[in-house]
Amino acid sequence: MKTKRKFNVKYVLIILGVILGIGCAYFVYLKRDVIVYEHPPVPLPHTRVKIADIEKTITLYTMNHNGKLPASLGELLEFASTQYDSKKKPLLKKEDLIDPWGEPFRYEPKGRRFTIISSGPDKIMGTEDDITN
Repeated sequence: MKTKRKFNVKYVLIILGVILGIGCAYFVYLKRDVIVYEHPPVPLPHTRVKIADIEKTITLYTMNHNGKLPASLGELLEFASTQYDSKKKPLLKKEDLIDPWGEPFRYEPKGRRFTIISSGPDKIMGTEDDITN
């Protein structure tokens, strides 16, 4: 007569441990970019949204000042603090003029056109990773 093996908890725990170990290793592999870098990379779309908000405020400023561009982002900030969106919030705040890497956006008016530049992740203007409108 053959004896039946009983379901052993020890084997189940070993199998769960192996599955958990593989899962953890896979998770670390997927998240290695965030784990390896000191600061996780900020998505490019966030910077583009901030630049678009500044552009929108410059357009409103220009419409309220007979087509004249602001001389600086400081002048734009003074104007924006008196203008409100549909939720009664100022159009632009001081922190909106800082890029995701903690550097101020550069504003360069040229005639009737303007450029807004973020120095990008390396925080140095004039390099390949700069982001402009």
